[in-house]
Amino acid sequence: MVQNFVFRIWWLIGAFTLDWGDASFVGRFQVMTFIGALVECVRRTVWSIIRVENEFFNNFEQYRDIIIIPPIKEVD
Repeated sequence: MVQNFVFRIWWLIGAFTLDWGDASFVGRFQVMTFIGALVECVRRTVWSIIRVENEFFNNFEQYRDIIIIPPIKEVD
């Protein structure tokens, strides 16, 4: 949960650590944007894994098991 919180406010951390008067602002901004995109990918991946694992453990008695997918009924 701490990782999720830090990763969610990454853009805010990046905004306060940039030196706005520096000549190489554009380069640093691009690096921070790239790192922010990587952080977001990691955050979403971790939560996706947690969600799938939670669904697996909550469905251990196969309550939500679908054996046959019903065909789509066509409307006349």
